[in-house]
Amino acid sequence: MQKTTFIFTGGTIDSYYDADKCTPVPHPESIIPSYIEQRLFLDPDIRLEYIQLCSKDSRDISDIDRDGIVQILEKSQSSRFIITHGTYTLFETARFIQKHLTSADKKIILTGSMIPLDGYYHSDGHFNLGFALGVIEEVKEGIWVCIKGKCYSPDDSVELH
Repeated sequence: MQKTTFIFTGGTIDSYYDADKCTPVPHPESIIPSYIEQRLFLDPDIRLEYIQLCSKDSRDISDIDRDGIVQILEKSQSSRFIITHGTYTLFETARFIQKHLTSADKKIILTGSMIPLDGYYHSDGHFNLGFALGVIEEVKEGIWVCIKGKCYSPDDSVELH
């Protein structure tokens, strides 16, 4: 079975709620690997790799960060990627990757959530992570934004907020 590489950039999906700031704040290190290990009960043959690029609110993601994503995608031997990202600039990053990625033989899914995984039973992140892992097998090569039970092209216009 092929390996799927996760690239973590932060965003609400990988945040905790800071009551003093009245906002979600990304964890310094991703909690998603332990979440997957403890809660998703994946087939033991599924091979995952984890890369932490940054830990930012997506409104703070820069083109330098996006270029870092592209560099990881270009250099990796993997052909399947799930990028966790904040929802505010999710499609902007997908379009950046589409414009700058030179290899066309990869499956790339970007996903995120509106509610943090950490501490929220009703987070949409639980579903979105499982959905991304499920559809990575089925989607054709290219760049996809998979959120709310659907897969979108980077060029789609979807209002998330």
